[in-house]
Parts: sequence; structure tokens; C-alpha cells
Amino acid sequence: VPGLIVWESDGSGQQINVATRGLSPNRSWEFNVRQNGYDVSADAFGYPEAYYNPPLEAVERIQLLRGGAGLQFGPQFGGLLNYELKRLARDKIV
Repeated sequence: VPGLIVWESDGSGQQINVATRGLSPNRSWEFNVRQNGYDVSADAFGYPEAYYNPPLEAVERIQLLRGGAGLQFGPQFGGLLNYELKRLARDKIV
């Protein structure tokens, strides 16, 4: 995606920071980060930091809304980042 900055702040791969042009990628605080439509920020009423990202092996699709389009989901003006996870097939034995 043009203008998207993805930055890993530690070696575990669990903390991926995301930003767009001119915004800070620190803890993805400029983005509303969600998993299957649910907010994953540590404190929904405080600083909107994302301390967790799902493992990419479990992700089927990543939805990205940039700029003002994401304001319908929260106050972060950077946009919305939604991880949609793969669904488990009910007919397979785990």
C-alpha cells in the first residue's frame, strides 16, 4: 500500500507498528487496530495503543481504511486496520 509504514519494534513479531505518511508508527496509536471487527487496544478509554497483533499465519485478510473513512469506528484519524482471521473448518479434525 503506497504511503504505509510498517515497523517492528521488537524481535518477537507480535508488535507491528503501522502508520501512514507523516504520522508516528509508535504502537500504531494513530490507527484503530481491530481483530475480526473488535478493538484490540489495551485501554479503550485511554491511550489507543496496540500492544498485540495476531500471527500472520492466522490472518486471512487485512482490511485498511485510511484517513477520514476510519473515523466512523473511532477517534484515530490515521484510519482503521482490521485483521480478519481464518475460520476453522468444522469438518476437519484438529
